Amino acid sequence: MSLKNTPNSSKTNIVVINESGTTTPLLKTKRTSSQAQSKRDDTSQYDQIAQRLIDGGDVHEVNPSQVTDVMCALRRAKKNAENKSDYDTLRNIEKITADLQLASGASQYDSVQKEKIDNLKKKLSDVKSEYEKSRKKREQVYNSLMEEKIKAFQDLEKVQNAELDKLDKQYDQSEAPPPKFRKLSPELIQLKHIEEKLKGTGRYDQAVQLREEREALTEYELAVKRNEWYNEWRIQREKLTAKHDQQKQVLQERYEFKWARIEPEYEKKFSYFDKVISHLESSLRSQKALRKEAKDESKSIINQTQNRSLPELSSRSSSRSSALSRIITVSGTKTYTRPNTQARRH
Repeated sequence: MSLKNTPNSSKTNIVVINESGTTTPLLKTKRTSSQAQSKRDDTSQYDQIAQRLIDGGDVHEVNPSQVTDVMCALRRAKKNAENKSDYDTLRNIEKITADLQLASGASQYDSVQKEKIDNLKKKLSDVKSEYEKSRKKREQVYNSLMEEKIKAFQDLEKVQNAELDKLDKQYDQSEAPPPKFRKLSPELIQLKHIEEKLKGTGRYDQAVQLREEREALTEYELAVKRNEWYNEWRIQREKLTAKHDQQKQVLQERYEFKWARIEPEYEKKFSYFDKVISHLESSLRSQKALRKEAKDESKSIINQTQNRSLPELSSRSSSRSSALSRIITVSGTKTYTRPNTQARRH
């Protein structure tokens, strides 16, 4: 058994030649020329970006996804500068590398903060949506209960009006009073008997006079009886009206009691929503302020070192490192750890 290379325009195949003369492929696939060209193009692109930074470009313009490749390009540029003993370029690359690391860490931190802010916004929106749903549900329940109450009062009013109509018909003042209010007194009955005796004995003048007195007294007694009948009706109506008022009061209290059992649950929900919304809004303001502070601090540190010499930059490395650690520590998780540039320079 032996190994043999078999040529191919785009591949290199390593095969095993068996004792029987047959071959078995072991290794294949070589990077194609198009892939190699693409890799060279990418490298050239990152070298161009690195050169723009060396020429004074802003590190914040570098896409976060390109930072690693740009750092590699800066190391290649640094190697070239070392070979040429170009110390000015070396100093510049040192500063650019540190600034790019800081900007990259700040960018990662900013992405985390943006995600936190977006999550808080979504939570706030969801809670407000639930709040609004609960508020509308409460309004629907209340309106439904009020419609039920109105219907109950309308039905009660129909029954009460029917009772009043029945009572009024019993005491219709346009009709004659009941017999008990038309019954004459014993005195009038006695006068009637006397009148009859006078008429029987021929004493007509006395009979006429007595009749006139009796009729006047009868009219007076009937008027008193009718007034009694009227007063009885008024008293009965007042009693019935008081009974109706009590029925209305009981019905009103019944629905007040129903709502009193329902409302506290919604008030409890609303109080909870108010607290959650207040907390989320406060957290959102804090996260926005924290994000802005981190952005401003990162830019401030980079801007302050734009034209500094290497010794001046080195004297600030500890403060830059401290600032970066403040910027990139999120909820106990480090998103990026900046190398000690001061130690590397020495």
